[in-house]
Amino acid sequence: YTYEAVERFGAFKGLILGTWRILRCNPFNPGGIDEVPDHFTLIRRHER
Repeated sequence: YTYEAVERFGAFKGLILGTWRILRCNPFNPGGIDEVPDHFTLIRRHER
């Protein structure tokens, strides 16, 4: 995930996305497949 994010958005934004993904890996997160977004945003809106 982080490798693809760095390739797509550059080192700074890619590392932010990778770090955020690691922080979401916990028992309280519902989980699922987490693809690299097409556009960089700090806050993602989840569709339900």
